[in-house]
Amino acid sequence: MKQPDGSYNYKGATEHDLALMRANVSSKVQVKAAGGVRDLDGLIKVRDLGGSRCGATATAAMLDEYRRREAAEKSGRPSTSQSGSIGSGGY
Repeated sequence: MKQPDGSYNYKGATEHDLALMRANVSSKVQVKAAGGVRDLDGLIKVRDLGGSRCGATATAAMLDEYRRREAAEKSGRPSTSQSGSIGSGGY
């Protein structure tokens, strides 16, 4: 979460932060999670909490995991997912 001085919170976006922001702004306002989203499950959690944007350094790994799950689903194999966490460390 960005602080009043423009710097970022040390722990990055948290579930509480995202839910609070989404609950208190118009649906026309985009909510962005930045810092702390480390995996595909965390990204999905951000979306489920109402986030419409995400700043993450692990984008390539998230896309790779998505492609792996998609391929598993198409071939009929079970796709495993973990419970992603967000806000587990920022910059």
